Amino acid sequence: MNAKRLLGLLIALMLLCTSALAAAESTDRVLTVNLESATDEELAAAAAQIKAEQQARMKTSIQLDPAEITLLKGGTQKVNATMIGLPDGVTAGKTVWSSSDESVATCSNGTVKGMGGGSAVITCTVPLSDGSEVTAQLPVTGILPVQSIKAASKLEVMAGDEFTVDYTITPADATNQAVVWSSSDEKVVKPGENGKMTAGLSGKATVTVSATDGSGKSAKINVTVGKR
Repeated sequence: MNAKRLLGLLIALMLLCTSALAAAESTDRVLTVNLESATDEELAAAAAQIKAEQQARMKTSIQLDPAEITLLKGGTQKVNATMIGLPDGVTAGKTVWSSSDESVATCSNGTVKGMGGGSAVITCTVPLSDGSEVTAQLPVTGILPVQSIKAASKLEVMAGDEFTVDYTITPADATNQAVVWSSSDEKVVKPGENGKMTAGLSGKATVTVSATDGSGKSAKINVTVGKR
C-alpha cells in the first residue's frame, strides 16, 4: 500500500470515527466504505459526505426568544425555542427545559417562573433523530421585591434638630433595598442622605420613604417640629 493511499485511509478512518455515534442512529445516513477495496475516488467521496454532515451539524442550533430575562418573584415569561439549520432527514424530538437553580427560576414547557432573587441559567435541550442533541441557554435574573417598609408613624422634634428616621424593609433579603426620601414641606423637614433629616420651621410635615425597585412600597412618618 503506497503512502498516498495509506494517508487517505487514515483520514477516512478519523472522519468516520468522529461521526460514528451519529451514523449509528440513522441508518438512512450511514455511508458504508470498504477500506480494503475502496478506490481513491470512493474514499474521497466518503470523506466529503462526512465533512458535509459535520458542517451541517455545526450549523444546527436553537434560537431562544427572548435571549435573557429578568423576573420578579412570582412573575412568568414565555420563551420561544426555534430550531435553526436542521439537516435534511433529521427530526427534532421533544424539547426538555431545566434550571440551574430552581430557587431562582423554574421552567415548564417554555414558561419561566421567578422563584426568588439571584441568577440562574435555563437550559433548552432538543434531542435529534440521529442520536445527537442541541442545547441553548437563557440567563435569568431573579428579583425578590420589597414587600413592605415599616417606620414610626410619627415623630416630634425641635426646630434646628438633625435626626434620622429608622425604617425596616421586608423581606430582609430583598434584591434592591435602595429607597428615596421626600417631604410634604421641606421648609419644615428637609430630607438628606441615608434618612438624615433637618428640622427647619416649626410646623408639621409628612416624610415618605419609598422603595425604588418598582414594588410601589412606602412608609409615611408624620413629623411635628416645635419651636425652641
